[in-house]
Amino acid sequence: MLTAETLKAIQIEISSNCNAGCLECARWVNEESKQQLNPKLNFGHKGNFPIELFRNIFQADKLKSLRGLFFDGNYGDSLIHPDALLFMEHMNKEFFTDRNFIIEVNSNGGYKDTTFWYEMGKLFAEMYKLSDNDRESSVVFGLDGIDNETHGIYRRNVVYDKVIENAQAFIKGGGRAEWKYLEFNHNSHQVEQARETAKKLGFEKFFVKSTRWKEAAHRTIEGNKSDQIRASATKKAKAVVIDRIPDSKKDIVEKVRKEMDAYNDYYNEVPVSCYWNFRKRVQIEYDGLVWQCCHLSGVYGSSAGFSKKEYQYYVDKFGTSWNNLHENSLDAILKHEYFNALEDSLSNKMTDKINPRIKRCVEKCAQSEISQHQFFRLNNQHKEKLNDGNNPDAN
Repeated sequence: MLTAETLKAIQIEISSNCNAGCLECARWVNEESKQQLNPKLNFGHKGNFPIELFRNIFQADKLKSLRGLFFDGNYGDSLIHPDALLFMEHMNKEFFTDRNFIIEVNSNGGYKDTTFWYEMGKLFAEMYKLSDNDRESSVVFGLDGIDNETHGIYRRNVVYDKVIENAQAFIKGGGRAEWKYLEFNHNSHQVEQARETAKKLGFEKFFVKSTRWKEAAHRTIEGNKSDQIRASATKKAKAVVIDRIPDSKKDIVEKVRKEMDAYNDYYNEVPVSCYWNFRKRVQIEYDGLVWQCCHLSGVYGSSAGFSKKEYQYYVDKFGTSWNNLHENSLDAILKHEYFNALEDSLSNKMTDKINPRIKRCVEKCAQSEISQHQFFRLNNQHKEKLNDGNNPDAN
């Protein structure tokens, strides 16, 4: 069982707000052939995590084993929070003075001005002086092309030129920038050019994220054979259909599909091991809810209104407020019996009456005949250093 004192990493989303209209993002729904904000989420002021609550939770004497904080999530872009600089200032003061610590931010980078990003870079430069972890803290910029048109096909409302301008300001301020590339058929031809551009502009790492390719195999076993993303129109964008998987990567999906087909009842038979629990890591959402991982919060949390059938057992058993930081301390939440029930569920079946297995756990943490090494290659971000001459296969 995790406690506040044994927790090693936290992923947090401090805002549900975002300037982007990325396809498939849980903050959006397609209704009446239009892309609209998810009505089950809060936005604006209500979508921002209070800085006072953050300061109360993130105290070094309470989180004695914490070594990493990751700003990422399911709905918003954390640094769009009006107090984003204050969050970083607090972490510098509270955690970087007595231990090696890492902060990673995932951002589309297409909002606020260069002054903000320069100041953020200065705060990261301060982190490097306070810590001995060799400049590991970074901002990961999501860039899916090398021009405005290509980049904006998936990452709607985000202007490539503005992201580059902001990233350069962050680098100039002393921050370490990384380039994350979501590869699709429409932008596969620009991967190598993007890698070279990243190196030229001073990004320290470049990587292609591949998680969505493995997820495509699960849709197939459920009878949905579509490998396309269909998005409705908005005021600024036309309706679009794009290929989910690049042609050059479809062999990966086929390998996963074959291994899934080897089971008579895949969702009930395949071994499951919780990667986040193994890493002593949890997710905190913008609304103060604490989850074992971001995969559960994104499917069974605010955006779904706890309405998924396979999760209803846990709602009926534990309610929906036990993991709310506005009502409970982080330590009390981590010691809640829910986490024992969740761990127990991994060895059960989805049809069990007590602690049934959760579908999302299978989709994200199934340990089939794909080796552990291959599993992590498919599910994690493999980053290529751009300043040491190495060129591993990052795909």
